[in-house]
Amino acid sequence: MKNPIITLSGPPGSGITECTKILLKRYPELTRVVSSRTQPPSLVELEKKSQTYIFYPKNIFQAKMAANKFVEVDEFGGHLCGTEEEFLEKIWQDKKIPVAVISPKGVAQIRKKYQSVISVVLMPRELNGYLERIRRMHRNLPKSLLAIRLTVAEFLFGRFKQSIEDGSNLFDVALFAGDGEVKVLSQRLVDSVDRFISQSTNHLREKNHAKK
Repeated sequence: MKNPIITLSGPPGSGITECTKILLKRYPELTRVVSSRTQPPSLVELEKKSQTYIFYPKNIFQAKMAANKFVEVDEFGGHLCGTEEEFLEKIWQDKKIPVAVISPKGVAQIRKKYQSVISVVLMPRELNGYLERIRRMHRNLPKSLLAIRLTVAEFLFGRFKQSIEDGSNLFDVALFAGDGEVKVLSQRLVDSVDRFISQSTNHLREKNHAKK
């Protein structure tokens, strides 16, 4: 199982952040991939030191794209984001399995380039409950900004739903959960990837032993 990768996808508020943390805590052989973006970090991210991506000015990002430094790229709200190949290579060199939190478009690009991929999408069960969750998450925002958040959330819900139902078999596993079911969702995620992680870890160990 050469160059194994786990991809996680899901709209904001689907539980993907919590599930990713639980997965990384449970499996020390996993490492989250640091993504690259043209969107500057927010004040909250800087204060909490929770930044999970590298910021590049747009011209630098585009120069890296022209030099084929990325294995996947997508665009959100005018901002580019992507996964740099050198970051994946570093994780494999450390005998770890990368976990990339990316969009459906990014998953499609990853699957074209690598064979040992398990792709999981986390989805809210239904739209109305999902939008209510977004309202609660951002209840302190001004009404105008909250309206924008809700519009974006509805758009992304539809985008992910379509990527599951379009028959492209983009995702190996689709996990659905309602509000307040993060623990259930995270356990189903663990159950879905456990065998893949075990097989990948054994391969990396054998590869390392053969080099010695």
